[in-house]
Amino acid sequence: MYLQSVWDRWQSFNVGVLALISSVLVFKATKYHSEQARKRQFKAARAMLPDALSELTTYLKSAARSLDKLWDDYEQASQPSDSDFEIPYPRLPVKARETIKECISNANDDVGDYLARILSNLQVFDTRLSGMCEDCKGQYRISPSADNVNAAMILAAKIHALVGNMFEFSRGRKEFNAIELELHHYMTAYALLNLEVGMGLDKYTDLTSMTVNSINSTEGVFSL
Repeated sequence: MYLQSVWDRWQSFNVGVLALISSVLVFKATKYHSEQARKRQFKAARAMLPDALSELTTYLKSAARSLDKLWDDYEQASQPSDSDFEIPYPRLPVKARETIKECISNANDDVGDYLARILSNLQVFDTRLSGMCEDCKGQYRISPSADNVNAAMILAAKIHALVGNMFEFSRGRKEFNAIELELHHYMTAYALLNLEVGMGLDKYTDLTSMTVNSINSTEGVFSL
């Protein structure tokens, strides 16, 4: 009876141990297959990322033309306009935005956080640009302030630099490497966006000094 009792107790223990081991193995197998599925989904989404980044670059170049016209309107605010006055502005590409969202959902933390940073800045920028252009319509328009136009230009340059850094990774040519933006990144972006900044071409008053200040900003939109 004693031996039978000991055997029964050990048998229950062994069954419990086997059940635990089985649960761990099932968990690891499920986690492995889930990770493999995530990688496949990200690979598929990344295949569309170069096109999405190109769309965003085109959008930013068009937005820069709108910002330049907004600056001109700021400088000519005292001049009357007709009821049809309007500054056209581009719409944020929906397909590009959805591609980035898909990549964020399936990317690792570093890539996902970087893409989320781009998307957050894009949404803020699009709201600011459209708001200024809508306010600027018609005979009784409200012209933008210099600071607001400059702030939007800084955001456009920031997004352009962040997007540009993603191209080689999106094409699978190099590993992802996040960058901390410095003044030369902004100045290069201004040039690529055809905004007259630097090298004696400072059309936009205080833009360079505002850019320098924004780089060190720890709060507000420039910290995104």
